[in-house]
Amino acid sequence: MVFADRWDEIERLRDEIHELSKSETVDHKVIRMKTRFERIVELDPTDKIALFWLGDLQYKILENYEKALDYFEKIIKLDENHMYAWFHKGMILSETEKCEDAIKCYDKVMLMDEPPDQTWFNKGVALHNLGKYKQALECYEQYMKYDEKHHNDLDVLTLKSA
Repeated sequence: MVFADRWDEIERLRDEIHELSKSETVDHKVIRMKTRFERIVELDPTDKIALFWLGDLQYKILENYEKALDYFEKIIKLDENHMYAWFHKGMILSETEKCEDAIKCYDKVMLMDEPPDQTWFNKGVALHNLGKYKQALECYEQYMKYDEKHHNDLDVLTLKSA
């Protein structure tokens, strides 16, 4: 398949994904979107957008953490500074009780431009799970400094009092 044909198919698949996101039942939509993202990756294994959304679908909807982690690691191999791949990798590692590794991911994210403020909260939870309460508290304080809406975040207030 010549490059122009592959590019045209990738663009057509992206258009279909966009249309699917506006219609159909959630389960049906997820399956159809997943197959299109997989086809994009088949045509271009370096497509970070498709890899990211496949990882996101595997993580958040299909709850296949191992497969999701594989997608995020592929992105990181392509772009070692892909902030959201590191962020999601950290979330998966936290959820699978690999908190030390999750903290390393969050530390990497925090070195990047404009990291998601949720990074501080997630790192705090990982530290909390390791019994490092003082460090966790410092992270929760940082998280609350980012935005006024976080001052009354019930999750933070609960963890701070624990």
